[in-house]
Amino acid sequence: MKSILVADDEYDIALALKLILEDEGYAVNIVSNGQEALNEIARIRPHLVVLDVMMPVLTGLETLLLIRAQPSNKNLPVIIMSAVTPKVKKQSYQWNDFIKKPFNVADFLKIVKKLLAAPVNVGK
Repeated sequence: MKSILVADDEYDIALALKLILEDEGYAVNIVSNGQEALNEIARIRPHLVVLDVMMPVLTGLETLLLIRAQPSNKNLPVIIMSAVTPKVKKQSYQWNDFIKKPFNVADFLKIVKKLLAAPVNVGK
């Protein structure tokens, strides 16, 4: 079973994503900030990470830089999500996909399935 880590400080959104993804057959863990996300990545080694950009302790983008700083996480697929389109370059942070809140569940699941099914090309 593929595992997914969802990091979002808005509990309702994290819980909704957990339920949606579990309904699709994924094992899902949720955390509420970037530091917790880093701890959980080291603990469970998920197949995919979904990061909210605006979080306390460490933002999603700060968290992503720390994820990519670890050689073992170079190919870990990461989706970032936010109500605002990032003003930074994808290549600088190396996310695999971005989804704007609010989002269509079918579109979100399509991205998840694509990232979990195919070899990852980070930062392209």
